[in-house]
Amino acid sequence: MATAKQKRAARKNVKKAATVAREKRTIAHLPKSVRTALGKQAASVARRKNADFCQSLSVSFCDEEDGKGVEDEHQCKIKFGFWS
Repeated sequence: MATAKQKRAARKNVKKAATVAREKRTIAHLPKSVRTALGKQAASVARRKNADFCQSLSVSFCDEEDGKGVEDEHQCKIKFGFWS
């Protein structure tokens, strides 16, 4: 487990790295195949993240007593605006 000071330093390092990457446009200078692979990987992570979130929402809303909750992931995306 990391200490609070270590977490703070890690966040600071990530912010600095992101700033430098934006300034240098590191990703833009990578080969097209690498950029494509990064985009596909990011899309799959986002899809998984949204699916997990919607699944947890649909379970909690469907467990209500009136039974008028969100029944499936598609309804969850429509109701809460999560599109992957």
